[in-house]
Amino acid sequence: AEAEALAREALTLAEPLRHRDHIAACCTHLARALTGQGRGAEGRPYAERAVNLRTALRSPRLPETQAALAACAAPPAPPQPDRPPLARSLHHLLRPRRSHEPR
Repeated sequence: AEAEALAREALTLAEPLRHRDHIAACCTHLARALTGQGRGAEGRPYAERAVNLRTALRSPRLPETQAALAACAAPPAPPQPDRPPLARSLHHLLRPRRSHEPR
């Protein structure tokens, strides 16, 4: 649940910036968090959005995003407790960006 909350917050912060790769990363994290809780059907629209964005960007991270989408379509697994590495990986998305950092 913590990873889901962090991913939702990161997505909320990323959308006004319109940085498509950042939004795709947030959507992928959210889809994975939901899938990890056995809620792949809820994660699917986020994974689809991420795949669409990364396809348009010709991103080298497209395969991992496609894997997240495929996981959403898999039969639900029993809910798993939050995995700390995913939750920790989302913290970097929430840190304030300095004005001189690239987007």
